[in-house]
Amino acid sequence: MKNDETKKKRKRRKVDVNRILTPIVMILFVIALLMYLNLHAMRYALSSEQMDVVRATVVEKTVDPFTMVIPMVDLSYTYNGQEYRDKKYFVLEPFFQLQAIEGSTLVVYVNKKAPNHFMIQTKFYKNWINWLLLLFLFVFVVVLVRRCRWALQNRRDKKEEKQKKRENQSENEQIKPVQRQPERVSTEQTAEWRAAKQIVAEEQKKDSLSAWHIERRESDEQ
Repeated sequence: MKNDETKKKRKRRKVDVNRILTPIVMILFVIALLMYLNLHAMRYALSSEQMDVVRATVVEKTVDPFTMVIPMVDLSYTYNGQEYRDKKYFVLEPFFQLQAIEGSTLVVYVNKKAPNHFMIQTKFYKNWINWLLLLFLFVFVVVLVRRCRWALQNRRDKKEEKQKKRENQSENEQIKPVQRQPERVSTEQTAEWRAAKQIVAEEQKKDSLSAWHIERRESDEQ
């Protein structure tokens, strides 16, 4: 259990601004890709009242005259009794399971105010790249949420550590070291001790005097 807790704390400590910004950047990148792939559908959703749905016939499939690489499609359609014909790039449409076969038909969105302008209809769910990007988006959102939770937990842990340090400091200030006070000797004990000391000193003097008298007698007898 302790090892698991320490591992979690280590993971949480690794969370910084860069680790939070990384999934945010990836989320924005994925959203930008989704918007680019589904630009026609978004434009139609925002201005559906100004658009009419018409079926256009594929006249021929060509390439860009400048690069001679980018595929294009020549479409012809009739709107309000008048025939229109124009070329459009056909790069992303194959991912939506659309084919530019001569003589086949494609659904287009025609502008009511400018019938010579149109967009090829694309459906979101038919493009497998959209589903893959949605999966990546979900993963990055989960990563972002987890890292944000770790960052918040780190912040809470730091606050708790600061509070504990403050509490320990206050406790240390309150608890002062107990100093041993010297034992007080009563006046009676000191008087007895002085009296005993004087008696011992007097006895020592008597002994020294007696010893001096004895030595003197011995010297006189000789």
